Amino acid sequence: MKQTKYKAWEKNLKEIIPVYNIDFEKKMINTSSLWRFFDEIEFMQYINYKDLNEEELYESDIIYYHRHEGWYAESIPVYKLGVIVWNDKALGFRIQPIDTHSGKVNYGIDGEKIRTSHRIIKVGNLHESDIWELIKKFKNGEIE
Repeated sequence: MKQTKYKAWEKNLKEIIPVYNIDFEKKMINTSSLWRFFDEIEFMQYINYKDLNEEELYESDIIYYHRHEGWYAESIPVYKLGVIVWNDKALGFRIQPIDTHSGKVNYGIDGEKIRTSHRIIKVGNLHESDIWELIKKFKNGEIE
C-alpha cells in the first residue's frame, strides 16, 4: 500500500523537520508541538522507495545510482549522481542528473524513471549537503 509521508525543509532554521499534520485550510503544518506556515517550509514527499540500505527516499534527496546501458547481453553499468524530483510532465518522481562539471542539477531533461533495477544509495539532500563535496567523493570512487 502506498504511504503518503512528508518531511519539510524549514527555510529559517535551515534544517529538515518532521511533518505530523497538514492543515490545508490554514496552510500550515504541525511538527510535534510547533506549527509552521507553508511559506516557511519546502515539502519533501516520501517516494515509496527505499535505497540499498533500506533508507527511505524523499523528494530532494541526492542519490548515487547505477543502471545498465545498451542491449542486455552487452550492457555496461553507468554510475551517476542525481536528485529525486517531481516531474509534472511525467506525473511522477524522476532522477535528474547532477552535472559533475558545473555542480548543477540538469532540470532541462525529463529525467530518468526510478526503477528497481537501479542500484540506489542515498548520499545526501539538496538542502543540507555540499554538492561539490559529493562530486569530489563520486569522482574519487569514495561513494559505493
